[in-house]
This record gives sequence, structure tokens and C-alpha cells, in this order.
Amino acid sequence: MQHIENLPAELCCKPEPLAVLSGLDIENNTVHLSIWRAFTMNTGREHDPFKFRCLPVDHQFPKPKYKPVGALEWLLPKGILKTGWMRKHLEEIPAVVAVFYDLDWSDNQWEEKSTECAQRVETVRSKLAGRDCKLVVVLIQKRAPLPSGEDPIAMERAQALCTKCDLPGKNLFVLSHTNHLCGCVTSLESEFRDMALSYYHLRAKKVKTHKDSLNKTSHQLLFIRHEFKIAFFGELKQDQALALKHYQQAYTHLLEQRIVDSHLLEMKTVAGFINYKICRLAFQNNASDAISQFRRHIEFFSNLVGMPQLAFEHEAWMSKQYEILGDLFQEAIQSSLTALMTQHPGLYYQEAARHAIARRQLCRALCSHSYAVPTDPDPIQEEPASFTDDLVVPQTSPIDSHPLSDQGLVSSVGVGAVKTKRKNFSAIESVRPNSPLRFARRSAGSSPASPVGRSPPLIPLSMDVYNLVSATEKVDGLEFYGQRPWRQGVQSIEPPSATKEREGIRALQRAELAVDHSERIIPLLEQTHLHYKRYKAERMKLYPGKFCPIF
Repeated sequence: MQHIENLPAELCCKPEPLAVLSGLDIENNTVHLSIWRAFTMNTGREHDPFKFRCLPVDHQFPKPKYKPVGALEWLLPKGILKTGWMRKHLEEIPAVVAVFYDLDWSDNQWEEKSTECAQRVETVRSKLAGRDCKLVVVLIQKRAPLPSGEDPIAMERAQALCTKCDLPGKNLFVLSHTNHLCGCVTSLESEFRDMALSYYHLRAKKVKTHKDSLNKTSHQLLFIRHEFKIAFFGELKQDQALALKHYQQAYTHLLEQRIVDSHLLEMKTVAGFINYKICRLAFQNNASDAISQFRRHIEFFSNLVGMPQLAFEHEAWMSKQYEILGDLFQEAIQSSLTALMTQHPGLYYQEAARHAIARRQLCRALCSHSYAVPTDPDPIQEEPASFTDDLVVPQTSPIDSHPLSDQGLVSSVGVGAVKTKRKNFSAIESVRPNSPLRFARRSAGSSPASPVGRSPPLIPLSMDVYNLVSATEKVDGLEFYGQRPWRQGVQSIEPPSATKEREGIRALQRAELAVDHSERIIPLLEQTHLHYKRYKAERMKLYPGKFCPIF
């Protein structure tokens, strides 16, 4: 649930090129400290911001994985998007590494110091472990350099230093610590930016080469992953149009996948990430494109509930999707977009609150200690259902015959003892009838081309699982976004361990019982009322309170 309720910080931030400044002793050297501050506190930037990190020369960067020639042909992907990939390229793998060294052209110990500088460069190169990051040397000098061509000693020694460091001449810079330090730093930043954009362009080109060699039969998940990577590198090199194009392609590839309940959470999690990126970029140019993308997103996933025992996850996910769109809409308004009485963030916050309320209702029905999970091998084949104020009640089953009837809550997936038949339904139906956002619902004949797997029979859970070790204890160590902790790297329909499956479901239900749903519902309703009032939708101000009871 962590990536359903909270988007990763690395996904929400604006990607910035990363440069590492190596060799600066900012704790003991005041000159180095002033240089570091000039880079990190430069307010005169004309371009997009740069992210700088100060690291020691011997810092070990992440090592690239060894991929033998032809290995991609036999690769079977274990998931879609790795949890650490974005953070790795935002925080750990730099586009540019600058090695700083104090050395004047006229230094009496030139030979010794130039050799030491070359050794530092070689150390950094070895720690990069073969990564094609741009490596440069910046000499910190006390005097301003003479104009080019007027100092033959400087030209001779610069060429010798580049030879020792095995670097081209364009990768050697001089930083004079004078009154014009900020101007020199700004010039260096401009050079670093050009190198960084070139680096990310080459990274995207390399990923595209890998994508072109994929097999559409066995590498379907990799198409999504590679398109996402190309788009992310596009953002890092500040090419928003390229990023939007490839995020849209990644989303299209995802909708073409065969979806089964056991992997639906991963699909919805990644789809939510990509939809966030598309809507955020689209709002910068054309708000109607963002709204259209969101409608497409909701129409596809609104009826894909997933595992019936965890139906509250679907409502949590739906609530978050609407909240995200409301937040993005509000950001766009602050950036000069004009909203209308019939199209403003309040409508989306209201839908988010509605789904949050449905989540609470499902939690009460599915996660109660007195809830008996049905053991019928095919509980889907039951009588048609009628809707109560809270959930679904089979028409042939009286409410007072169910153990939860005293709470007025009966779940369609909890009525296992009734041998009746009902038609399939989605949890969204319990919240959609009063929705002011009229999204067309797909009929059976207009469903997407990709087959949607049928929900597996509900697994009987015994109460003794409360004494077992929680299957979610490794939730922070997941390799792929959206995967169950007990299904990491498993793409088969059947769970690797039925015991772990039962244990994990019960653990998630217990965790849901501990959630204070009111803390999520009330702020959403407050935002709804605020926007209805702001856009003078006077007749709608009472709408949330009338149809969205909090208690």
C-alpha cells in the first residue's frame, strides 16, 4: 500500500542533471567551501537548476551489472519498474564528475602535483567502474589566467596534464578564486550542463537500442520499462516533448498487457506512475490533454478491482488517482491556468473522498476479526446483487442472516455461505452513482483487447495466521514497484507459496484495520468545499456533505 497512498519522492520531483564535485575539502579549506557555496547557492542561473553533490575522490559509485552478449534474448523479466532505478540516476550516478585540484601553472612543484592530480583522476575513473559519465578536471588557481595564446607555459603544461590524465583538452578547466568567482562558476555550470545533456542523450540512445532488439512475445514488460527509461532520461536532459512522447508510449504498452488479478497491483501501480508523469507534462502545455489522459486512465482501470479479499486496495488506489489529478490541476492553476465552474480541482477531490469512504466501508467488511472468508471454490457464481448505502447485498439473502448485519455492512466477496448467483460487479459501482464526473463505463463488448484474467477462487484463511510472521516485513526491500512482498520477481499466475499468500493477505487486512480513514477523508472533503466556494458553485457546496457521510 505504500506506493498506492504515497508516490515516490523521486517520481514527483522535477528531474535535474546530477554533477559530482570531487576533491573539495569543504570542512577544512575555506577556499573550497566558497567554491562549493558558489555552485549550490548561485541565484543567477538562467537555465534549469543543476543538482550538485560533494563526494570524496575514493567514493564508490554503483557498479553496472554485467550483461553478456546475447543475454537479452534469453532474459525473462521479473517485473516492470525497479524501485531504486529513478533514485539511482537522480542521486547516485552522475552525468558529470569534476575533479578539483589546487594547482597554478607556475607552481614550483608542478611535476609532483600534476602526477598527484592524475592519480586522483585515475582513482575516480576506477570508482566509476566503466560507466560513461563525463569526467573533467578543474584546476583551482589563485590568479586570473592570461588570455588564450599569451601564456606558452600554461599551454604546454595544460597539454601535458591532459596526457597524464588521459583526458581531451576540452575536459580541462581553470577556476580562478578571485572576485569574479560566481561568474567563473556560472561558466563552468554551462559547460557541465552541455556535457550532462550529451550524457543523458547517449543513455537514452543506448536504451532505445536495447528496446529495438526486444522480443514482443517474451519481453512485453521490458517494452514498458524501456520506454519509461527513455522518457525519464528525456526529462533529465530537459526535453519535455520527448519525455511526454515516450511516457505515452510506455502507457500504451502497459494497456496492451494481459492483466491477471495476481499481478494487477503492479500494473496499476506503474500505470499510476506513468499517468502522473503524462498529466504533469500535459498540464504544462494543454490542460485538455491531461484531462483526456486521466479519463482514459480511469475508464480502463476503474473496474479492475483485483483480489476480492483486498478490494479496499482498489478504492485506495482510485482515491489516490483522483487526488493526484486534483493536485496537478491546482498546480497548473497557480501557473496561470484558468479553471471553470464545471471543471476545477474540487470535482476530483470530491471523487477522491468518495473512494476513500468506499475504502473504509470495504475495510469494515473485509478486515473485521469476525469476518469469515468464504471457502466456496467459485464464489463468483452467485445471485444478482442489490446495493445498500454501504456495499452490496445479495438480493436473495436477508441482511440479518450475515454476521456483519449488525453493522449494516455486507460485502459481496464475503457472502460465501449463500449458494445463489449474482452478476459480476466492481467496487466502484458503490460510489459512482452520485458522481458529478460522468466518466463512461466500458461495457463488456467494448473492453480492451488485452484479456483480463479472472479472479481466482477466494482462499480460506484460518485465524491462526495472526501468530505467523508478517509477510509484509520486507515491504521496504521490494525490487519492483507494486509487487507483493511474498511474490517478488514472480510472474506466474499461481503464488509460489499458498501459505505465504494467505499470511500476506491477512497481514494486509490487519494493517488496513489500523488505518485512520477519517484523516484521509476529511482533508479531501475540505479541499472539495474550498474549491466549490472559490469557483462559486453555490449549489454544489452542500453536495459533498449530503452524499459523502464521514461517520
